[in-house]
Amino acid sequence: MEGVDRLYLLSPTGHLDPVGLLTPVITEAAKRGIKIVLQTAIGVDADDNIPLRQVELAVERSGVPFVILRPNWFADNFETYWKGDISNGTIHVPAGDGATSFVDARDIADSAAGALTTDRFNGQAFAVTGPEALTYAQAAELLSGFYGRTIGYQPIDDETFVAAMSQAGLNEGYARLLAAIFHPVREGWTASVTDAVETLSGHAPRSLEQWAKDNVKVPAQ
Repeated sequence: MEGVDRLYLLSPTGHLDPVGLLTPVITEAAKRGIKIVLQTAIGVDADDNIPLRQVELAVERSGVPFVILRPNWFADNFETYWKGDISNGTIHVPAGDGATSFVDARDIADSAAGALTTDRFNGQAFAVTGPEALTYAQAAELLSGFYGRTIGYQPIDDETFVAAMSQAGLNEGYARLLAAIFHPVREGWTASVTDAVETLSGHAPRSLEQWAKDNVKVPAQ
């Protein structure tokens, strides 16, 4: 960290102990007065016992300038986590009928750049969302037009989801974490739309449709 005056901090995918992993980094940053822009996830501020919220609290109490970004579910998940389901024609997740304002990872990056390159947002936390909330059924219908075939959506229960993710090679503990954070989706808590992307980046957030235009590459038959 020698010569560093700001850092972007997040826990890597699949890691189950963000507090143990990130606290030493926060401690060292605090010793040096390094600004921290921390990425967590939408809704973690609902309960101080949530591990990512505990990381937020450590940053807030560190004494250094900080900005917290809480992105909603990534639009990019349709080409990563749910890619197998997309290929098989049906998305299977425990989201019920809940809607999500899917956010493009590029907009998270642009928001992060805004938080890192100015002090105007110091001491604030932002829920980073896309411009509209869609159910997974609506998302599947929209994406069908880009993949050139019908994609459906089948809501499943948590245990079925965990089993499928584990079979696909995901760590079971992390699969259970993913299942747990679908609870807010089912309850409608991820349907909110904010102006965070525009505030932080200076441009409007990209829609799921725009994400699909830019990212869906259908292989030649």
